[in-house]
Amino acid sequence: MRRSWTHIAFGLVALACAAVVADGGLRMKHAEDVRQAVAQADAMTSASSHLADLPEARLARAMALSKAGAYADAQRLYEALIQDDASSDLAHAALFDLGNMYLRQATGEGNPGPVKSLPLLEQAKQRYRQLLRA
Repeated sequence: MRRSWTHIAFGLVALACAAVVADGGLRMKHAEDVRQAVAQADAMTSASSHLADLPEARLARAMALSKAGAYADAQRLYEALIQDDASSDLAHAALFDLGNMYLRQATGEGNPGPVKSLPLLEQAKQRYRQLLRA
């Protein structure tokens, strides 16, 4: 009897280990899909693949557009990510990055002056406050 309980316990431990390995494999597959989507989005302007629809890939694309100076396109992508699921970690990252983008616009590139930079600073503050509320 004692021997059968030992075998059952060993079997349960083996199943738990298999579940952990399977979860790690699924996470690795998802990370690889995101990496491919980002690479495709960098290679072409409009990736038609299903991988380009991954939220992580859209966030990476918005960040790349923001750093390249395409602020209108980046803002559109950030806003779409925020609207999709406002309570997710990606939406929080999009809010933070959008606030940073507005701040960079207000303080960078030849310092646009107080008339143009004040609305951008207010937009940045609004995004940071929205993130803090979330």
